[in-house]
Amino acid sequence: MVTRAERGKYLGYASMGVTLGPALGPVVGGLLDHYLGWRSIFWFLTIFSAALFLVIFIFLPETCRNVVGNGGITPPWWNMSLIRYLKQRK
Repeated sequence: MVTRAERGKYLGYASMGVTLGPALGPVVGGLLDHYLGWRSIFWFLTIFSAALFLVIFIFLPETCRNVVGNGGITPPWWNMSLIRYLKQRK
């Protein structure tokens, strides 16, 4: 999807989303609850999730293997599960 040089930038975008959710969620939820009632939080989440799903489904392309490789890098032995390590030793 992106070259190796650009991976850090997009990892930063993904991390930003994970960080902003817990930071902004209580504020947005509190405002929705205060002005529209607690049920509006669930409507907001439903609409936001559906819109985000459609954007991702339409605009996020399939992984281009000739750019990112096949992902077949074997992790070091200390970072494997015990079952995988034992299977690989055979």
